[in-house]
Amino acid sequence: MYEDHEMLRRAATELMCNMVISEKVQDLFEGENDRVKIMVLFSGEEDEALVRAATGSLAILSAQPSICEKIVAVEPWLDILQVHAVSEKPDIQHRACHILANVACAGRELAQKLAESPIMEVLSAVASDTRDPSAHMAKEAAQRALDKCIELGLIKENKDGKNPVHFLDILRAQLRKAREEEEQKRKLEEEEEERRRKQEEEDKKKREEEFEKNQRQAELGHMEDEEEEDVEEVEVERAQEERGPKIRELTEEEVARLEMEERLRIPSEEHRGKEEGVVKGGAASKVVKVEDVEGGVAGPNAVTSSSNSSSGGGGGNINSSNGSSANDKGDGGGGGDDDDDDDLDEEELDKGDVWNDEAGLS
Repeated sequence: MYEDHEMLRRAATELMCNMVISEKVQDLFEGENDRVKIMVLFSGEEDEALVRAATGSLAILSAQPSICEKIVAVEPWLDILQVHAVSEKPDIQHRACHILANVACAGRELAQKLAESPIMEVLSAVASDTRDPSAHMAKEAAQRALDKCIELGLIKENKDGKNPVHFLDILRAQLRKAREEEEQKRKLEEEEEERRRKQEEEDKKKREEEFEKNQRQAELGHMEDEEEEDVEEVEVERAQEERGPKIRELTEEEVARLEMEERLRIPSEEHRGKEEGVVKGGAASKVVKVEDVEGGVAGPNAVTSSSNSSSGGGGGNINSSNGSSANDKGDGGGGGDDDDDDDLDEEELDKGDVWNDEAGLS
């Protein structure tokens, strides 16, 4: 019954209407709960099947005074039952009058609430209406409610007074008018809601169009800025080309090629250095050989001096070495060989000049 779905709510209420005959189910409506309240509110709905099921459940439950107290605790209970008491549907009219009769029989306090309300005129009109034979059950229930109020001394029987013949028709006409006004009011509200919804959709559409327009303008402005940046880059590149070669980052292929050339260049330099060392060593050997041939009397010291000479030491070392050798020989051989030593020294000096001359070596 608490579902928002209209058909589910109706079916659940109809099921409960069939089940309230059981005392165990009636006990479920006792105590602190909203089951009676929801039934009263369902009785005020526009769905005729839902109203029939809800008023039928209350007609059975209202036989207990405690349930009647819960019914009158719902604020719109009197307006709802008053409308159904003049209903043109005999079954709904009978249910409403039966509930009112049970309320009147539930106690003096509840009956007094009925006697002080305009619903007593409705019950009097229903009880005195003899034109509709199908409403005889509603007529009996209304008369029972009146009799109980008279019994309790809340109202007095007026045998001379009579309701207008068409009083019930007047009440029904007023009810129809009220329903029509309510329907017209609801229709106007729906139309106003529809206009408001359409206006919101139009405003939303305008906002979307305005947003799209601004978005396109922003995109165009961005494209123009990019074009200007491209033009500036082209101009900068052109100016750099005019000023000189453009420095750029080497590609991976160029880096690999440079690394390969570097690896090939280093061994070449090492080989060239080795060849130069061999040439220098050959020149020294030539000096040694010339010394061996030209000055065979010179000993190991002469070879060493020649090597030093070829290394750039000059002729002084050679003369010094040869002088030392001559002195040694003079000391060991006696004074008779002084002339030969002098000739040897002059020859050695001449040879030293030739050895110190790099042109003579070649």
